[in-house]
Amino acid sequence: MCPLPQESLQRCETRSTESTRKGPPVPTVTVQPAGITLRVQPGETVFHAAQAAGVRWPTVCGGQGSCRLCFMLVERGQENLAEIGAWEAEGLEQLGSVGTDTRLACQARVHGDVTVTKRGVRRSAPAGG
Repeated sequence: MCPLPQESLQRCETRSTESTRKGPPVPTVTVQPAGITLRVQPGETVFHAAQAAGVRWPTVCGGQGSCRLCFMLVERGQENLAEIGAWEAEGLEQLGSVGTDTRLACQARVHGDVTVTKRGVRRSAPAGG
């Protein structure tokens, strides 16, 4: 049980929260050359993790897999991405990137740490600024 003073209560809440975080580590995607690191829920796509973090990822279709503009080069951690599905394979074929380290950010589901290169990725501007 936590002591009553507010400072002690906050410390107890922090300790309690930290003790519940001992599950598997949250995967990260490092995006170069921007140097942005995204925390990704296991099974989440790179594109949707970027969107959730307020990071702009070049796309026209909004992550539906039809424009193919979200392509990225996987530098490290290819084994930490889910296998390429039929829809992504079709898109990579249209890009002429089958058999390379290129993936579509909107289709690539993350299961561990990955480093990718994608130009044009940047943090969204703050509202009103």
